[in-house]
Amino acid sequence: MSKGFLRAWLLAAVLMLAACHHATPGESAPPGGASPTEAAQLLIDRLKNDDFMGYWRQGLPADDFKTMQSDWAMSRQMPPTLKPADRERMNAWLAQFNAPHAQSTLQAEWLPKLAGYQRQYADQLPMLMSVMQMVAGTAIDQSATLTPSEKAPLHDIAGAVGPWAAKAPWFDPAKARQGIAIAVTTIHGLGISDVQVLGSLDFDQAMTRYAAFFKGLKQLLALYGLDLDASLGSAHVSTSPVDADHAQLKIDYVLLGHPMSITTTAVRIEQRWFVQNLIDTVHEAHQRLQAMPADADSIGPAPTGTTGAAAVAASAATPTASASSHR
Repeated sequence: MSKGFLRAWLLAAVLMLAACHHATPGESAPPGGASPTEAAQLLIDRLKNDDFMGYWRQGLPADDFKTMQSDWAMSRQMPPTLKPADRERMNAWLAQFNAPHAQSTLQAEWLPKLAGYQRQYADQLPMLMSVMQMVAGTAIDQSATLTPSEKAPLHDIAGAVGPWAAKAPWFDPAKARQGIAIAVTTIHGLGISDVQVLGSLDFDQAMTRYAAFFKGLKQLLALYGLDLDASLGSAHVSTSPVDADHAQLKIDYVLLGHPMSITTTAVRIEQRWFVQNLIDTVHEAHQRLQAMPADADSIGPAPTGTTGAAAVAASAATPTASASSHR
């Protein structure tokens, strides 16, 4: 399991967990914060408002933001590697959500299937979720790139999400109808009928679609009991100074009723404060992209599982460099 992938999950569980200010999405603001706490809170506000463009523009020093944009453009020039059969299968899946009357058609197809799944698997679901939690825990433990302090918050998240997934009302037909409606609205709103397009999106276009996807994902999770907005409201950011140009940030939050926390470092650059890990991961992605051969795999803007420059949007924001959990 890659460190970037784990960072993406920790991003979803932590940095999206507070809102002390209420910035308008897309409003003009200087990069960074006036204080270490503000630097973190402003990033969190952008995520709460589904403003991915503002997140990167405000979260990075101007030169690093330009580097990220140029790296994104460079990654789009790499040749596509999606197999024709995979492309056809994924496009057929997209077509179901983009078709006329998609919501009623999918409900008619999936509600009977859901009833059958309930009869077959309802009793097995808790055990299945327990096994998946164990697999996730083993992957975290065996990761060679994560430090012990980085592994602890991931274990806490898995420990909270596993029991929720085992008890969530996945087979409830009323929630299934609502969930299908959310999925249709979200996917249709992406405006994508061919997955090959993903690899050609420019930075602004990709961030717009990240925002739409993230908004729909939050709605879908809330429907089944994982209310990220409730966690957002529970979070609190505090600061401990290290020296004149560095400070330790601590984010306390509640996820599914479980108190948790994570720590990271803020750095002052040209009198503005930034989250160090965000900058570091952009630099790492830049170095990986520069080291890739000309015929390397294409890098497209997917929510998870990406590599190189485009992967930054899925993984860079998470403060894993100095993380610790609170139980």
